[in-house]
Amino acid sequence: MGLGMRRFLSASSLIGQLLTAGAKKSVLSPVNPDQPNTGTTLRFDPELRAYLEAVRAEVGLPTLAAVVTMLLSGIMRASQAEVRGGDLSHEAEIMTERVHYLLAAHKVDVITAGKMLAPFGVKGTDLRDRDKLLDLLVKEPEILTFLAKTFLLGHEWLLGRSDRPGHDVRRWYKSPRNACERALELLKAWRSPHMIFVCAASADLDAAYTQGDAITAEHMTLLISSSLPDTPITVVEQWESARWNDRVLRRQLKAIMQWAVKVGSLEGVKSIGYRLPDNVYRALLSERILPIEALNAEAKNIWFPDEYIDVYQSSKEKDDVHRVQSVFESFELGNVVLYPHRHRAAQTDNQEPVNGSGN
Repeated sequence: MGLGMRRFLSASSLIGQLLTAGAKKSVLSPVNPDQPNTGTTLRFDPELRAYLEAVRAEVGLPTLAAVVTMLLSGIMRASQAEVRGGDLSHEAEIMTERVHYLLAAHKVDVITAGKMLAPFGVKGTDLRDRDKLLDLLVKEPEILTFLAKTFLLGHEWLLGRSDRPGHDVRRWYKSPRNACERALELLKAWRSPHMIFVCAASADLDAAYTQGDAITAEHMTLLISSSLPDTPITVVEQWESARWNDRVLRRQLKAIMQWAVKVGSLEGVKSIGYRLPDNVYRALLSERILPIEALNAEAKNIWFPDEYIDVYQSSKEKDDVHRVQSVFESFELGNVVLYPHRHRAAQTDNQEPVNGSGN
């Protein structure tokens, strides 16, 4: 073994010993969970900064501070888990971390979380004590089942056995009615649905539209957000993405846009479009982040779906409008309604006066 390798092993061993010593001390002297957060200023050399920026872009985190927190928290939990007893302890630590992460991502405060989990014997104060929360999660495995169902996640992710959230991506291709009917189902349950169309900030949709598969694929993804009953909590469903280069996929998604703008809006369904930071959209497209995280991203830019489906509103792709109308009619999306009288009234209001009457 060469001198360089011996030095490497010696340095690695030293770092391991330091981490273990710190983990032992932190386990024996737990921090007060009510202690306020404190700020710290860090300076990175260019190589380290480039590495952290690469991690940030790949994971889809908004800032370098979030990357550093994630990495150091992971090191802390892993080293503490080894001190406490190996793989099972590590899995348990990840489980509690995922629950906290999930609630924080959905901006669920302690009081709301306590009310939501009260049927399982969980109090808001239990969420601040990791050991108490872990005991409850072990004694009441239904808690994780409930959270997975409520926030539309994979159970394996909450258990710490998967790095991907595992949320169910719903389908609208070949059946655009699925998305429209789902929005009405949420509306009927008084859950204030929003149909949200998102793409990457750098997506060149015009080029994808005109050049098709001759260029790199650009995507558009449908999200449907809604509020949980009797809470301020918003949950987000991820639906299929469309390659904007593919006219069949694009027109079916535009037919859903048309329903949202011209039909759903009369029902009470709202719609909006966002351009997300490229790294965030890539993470969403590959299902590596929670859909709510994509909507919480900073620096997203708003656009309006009617820009793509209304020829009278300076449509960006006018040649597609009549073909989209044909898709809309072929799937009978105009019949996906809860309150037909609202649409009859709107049609009456939009009729032009005959012989100068109707002023």
